Parts: sequence; C-alpha cells; structure tokens
Amino acid sequence: MKPLPRAFAIVVCLALAACTLQPHRPSPAEQAEIWRMTAEGGVVYGYPLLLMDATRALQTAVAAPDAERAPVNRLRLQRTLPDARTTDVSYANVDALYVSAWLDLAAEPQVLVVPDPGQRFVMLPLLDGWSETFARLDARGSGRRGRAYALVGPGWQGDLPDGVQRIDAPTAMVWLLGRVGVDGRDDLAAARRLQARFRLLPLSAWGKRYAPPKRAPVDAAADTATPPAARLAHMDAAAFFGSLAMLLHDNPPRAADAPLLARLATLGVVPGRTFDPAALPPAQRAAVEAGVRDGLRTVADAGRAPRTHAVSGWSYALDAGRYGVDYRRRAAVAAASLGASAPQDAVYPFARSDAAGQALDGAHRYVLHFDKDALPPVGAFWSLTAYDAQGRLVANRDGRYALDSRDRLRFDKDGSLDLYLQRAPPSRARRANWLPLPAGACAVVLRLYAPKPEVLDGRWAPPPIGRAD
Repeated sequence: MKPLPRAFAIVVCLALAACTLQPHRPSPAEQAEIWRMTAEGGVVYGYPLLLMDATRALQTAVAAPDAERAPVNRLRLQRTLPDARTTDVSYANVDALYVSAWLDLAAEPQVLVVPDPGQRFVMLPLLDGWSETFARLDARGSGRRGRAYALVGPGWQGDLPDGVQRIDAPTAMVWLLGRVGVDGRDDLAAARRLQARFRLLPLSAWGKRYAPPKRAPVDAAADTATPPAARLAHMDAAAFFGSLAMLLHDNPPRAADAPLLARLATLGVVPGRTFDPAALPPAQRAAVEAGVRDGLRTVADAGRAPRTHAVSGWSYALDAGRYGVDYRRRAAVAAASLGASAPQDAVYPFARSDAAGQALDGAHRYVLHFDKDALPPVGAFWSLTAYDAQGRLVANRDGRYALDSRDRLRFDKDGSLDLYLQRAPPSRARRANWLPLPAGACAVVLRLYAPKPEVLDGRWAPPPIGRAD
C-alpha cells in the first residue's frame, strides 16, 4: 500500500481531531438543567439588589421625614432609644441613635456634611445597591465646620467646590446607615445635638441658602404593607428578572460579574432591557421559572445560617460588607441582616446556648466571665444585650436592657469581670453586673464597636456562657 500523500494525511488527521473535539450537544433534559441552574444562580446574584430596592421603596414612601422613614435624599434621625415596648424591630440596638438616608445619585451628586463627633463613637458606612460597604466616613478632627463629602454616582462628570471631598459610589442607589453612640438615656440630649448638625443637600445647592422641600412626592404604587423579603419570596421569573434587568441600568455590575451576566443573557436577562419570559420557548420558560423558585429557596436556606465564625456557643460574621464573587454569601447576609456592619466598624457575636450547648433559658442563672487579659478588645466600647425568643428587649422594673463597658461595672480583685445573666436580681454586691433575662428561651448579643485586630483575625473570641445553678 502506498503511503498517503502528506497533505491528505494532514487533512485526515485534522478531520479526526475535529470529530474528537466536537463539543457535546446537550440533550433536551441537560439543556433544561443548564437553564434552570442559570436562573437559580441569577436569583442568588441579584437578590441583594432587589432586596435593597424593595427596602428603599418601603422606607422612603413618605412625604416628609418621620420617626421611621424619610423621602429619598433626606436624612432620617432616630431620636429615641428602643425599650421593651418596641415590637417592630427585632434585636433592637440600645447603644446608638441612627442617622440614615436612602440616596439616589442618578441625577446629581448629594453632599453630606458630617460634624466632628469629638470623643463620641460614630460609624457612617455607605452601602451600594448590592448591599456592599464601599466607604466608611469619618469627620473626627475636622473642627467646628465638620467635613463635606460629595457622593458621586456612576458616570458623573464635573468639578467639585473647594473643601468638598469626592466619594465615588459604584451604584446610583446608596444607603447611609450611620450610628451615633449613646451612653444611656441621660446622654440622649447630647447625642441629638450632634445628630442635628448633619446636613444632606444636592450638589447644585451647595454654597446657597437651602431648605429641603417640605413635602416630597410619594410613589402611590409603593407597597408599604408587605415586608420586602416577603415580596421577593413570592416573585416569579417575570417579576424577579424584570426588576433585575431594570435595576442593573443605574446600579451597574462589576467587571468580575461578566461571566454570570453572559449566562443570564442566554435567558433574555440584559441590563436595561425589558425581560419577557413569554418570548422564551416553552421548555426554557419552564426551566427558568423552576430556577427562580429554587434560587429563592437557596437564599432563604442560606439566610438562616449566615454567620461564618462559631466558637463557644457564639456565632458571628467577620466578612460582612465585601464579598467579591461569593454571591451566595452576599445573598445570605442580605437575607439575614440587610445592612450588616463592616467588621471594622462593629462585630456582633450572638448566642442562644450556654457552654454545654444547652439553650439559654430564663429559668436558669448564668455567668459570663472575662479574664483580666481577655476583656473584649475594642477601640470604642462593648455592650451585652438580652432578648426574648421573639428578639424583643426584656421588660424589667429597672429598665435595664444592656450592660455596657462604659457602665460602672464591678471588677473582681484580680481584674477579671463576671456578668450575671438571670431573671431575679442577684445580691446587692453583684447588682451592677446584672443583665435581666426573660422567662423562657432567650438570646444575647455582645456588640463590639471598633473591634481591634485580634477580634477581626480570630485571635480573640468571647468566652462561653457558664450556667451557675
């Protein structure tokens, strides 16, 4: 047999190689699973953005600021501390007053004037539309005039006035979720005076006499009766991906999101374009609907266990605020605690069980013991708050809802500290360190403000809660 001509042999080899490398064409069942998985991943990816938008709609559906809400681009100042009668907030914080605002930077930048807090603890995180902390403001040392920040949305071009510091926001939607520390109810007046010195105004009004409009238009279609998470839980593909596509226009994804967005485009989900599931073939439409249902279940399940650090009965997150491409983690934190603090600002260890792993219960007495060299390492202060099974503050005759490192706590002779967690008051010698518990199941939150590096890297952890009876 004569050898094949060289050119022909090469053609044959290339043909055989092409057959070998021919990509696998998925079966109808395999293709349906690809579509379903793409839709599920899209829900996990987009959930925080939709939850932020639904929360913004709920909290801004008023004509003028009140105790709970404020229009877009207006400050909401919390003026009172919660107590045992507070039922609309779970695990309420009694350590600080909130200074918050929902900003829309699509039209123009907004200028936030932050007063110098002096020695008072203040945290001012800015969250983008994806629920990630992109900036943490600090006006300490700025003097009587404070510090002015121009919050600038994507694509804005222009010059800023002298003395105004530029902060570029990744998205047009921004949530300011600030706290002003309060050292008990006797300190409320001073904290309110600091709150009153915050200002928020459009850049076009800077340097002019400016008074915000007395009344802002209210979106008549805003759903103020349904909690945001409940709204999302019942969305179908048209509602979820339709909202996501529109929100992506003013809240652009990052470059790292490109692979996922390319997959979503195969379903017809494209930033700024109307999503119409009716335009999809029936098999694809059914797979996408199934993927949306599965994605919402995935987020709900992840949100029930959002904390990543667990030790001695305590659980807490050390990575809140920035998630990279870990979309599942971002969705879990949003579902469990939208607006969770960046760990550099605050870490909140949470406990429902004692050192033996048994559920905390007001029928028992407990001691939380800190060695002298193992007190909570913080740059500001720490507190310990008790809650009942529904996350409500514990009613008690003394109105004592938390123990605080700024309190006159009684230390042991060796410098250690014992905190007494129980329903009935302890002996007079221990009363300063008593945290009242409710009847039945309960939980406690240890809040660490401006935690030091040993908290953030895991070298320090709260001690277990020991049972004393």
